[in-house]
Amino acid sequence: MSAQDVAAPIAVWRRCLNNVGVARATLTRKPRIDPKRPWLLPARELAIAAGVVIVVFVLGMLLIDAPSTRAVERLPRWIVTFFDSITDYGKSGYVLWPLGLLFLALAALPPLATRMQQRVLAAIMVRVGFLFAAVAVPGLFGTIIKRLIGRARPLVGGNLDPTLFHPFGWRADYASLPSGHATTSFALMVAVSSLWPRARTYALIYALMIAVSRI
Repeated sequence: MSAQDVAAPIAVWRRCLNNVGVARATLTRKPRIDPKRPWLLPARELAIAAGVVIVVFVLGMLLIDAPSTRAVERLPRWIVTFFDSITDYGKSGYVLWPLGLLFLALAALPPLATRMQQRVLAAIMVRVGFLFAAVAVPGLFGTIIKRLIGRARPLVGGNLDPTLFHPFGWRADYASLPSGHATTSFALMVAVSSLWPRARTYALIYALMIAVSRI
């Protein structure tokens, strides 16, 4: 193997690392935060919001889940088929694989001539990386939480018992809460809406359709 054969892959890796470094520098710049409008709510408001969310979840579980499942069984078959056909678009892999491959492809681009071109590339990579992280992190968190909660999927155990749980079981049939598809779709909706506000309505429709499809 000649020295030229060794140098070529090294140059590609250096180029990738350089492009990633420029994107990281752009992403980690200190944000402009108005001290009069902090991002986080005070502890009291956070506690109240958390309590409201818990109450809504419990009431929905006890009063809505079983009746809605029975209602779905009476729907026309074409409606069920339609939602079955779109529900897979809420899988995280449908989002993460294209974004991850796109990020790697951008990182492998040859050296750009001007500083403006480098900044444009960095800005695109930051947005792709942001979308990837915005879906991957909630998805990972949701996967862990659903395994810890261990709520049964519909008809597990042979009935529609909304209080059937197997916490800390790490079983797929006891991993219905929170919904991974809904988590992915709403995380993507928030991320897309923050980058492209004009697409907010379409992103919301997508997220709601995926959430409904899980029911």
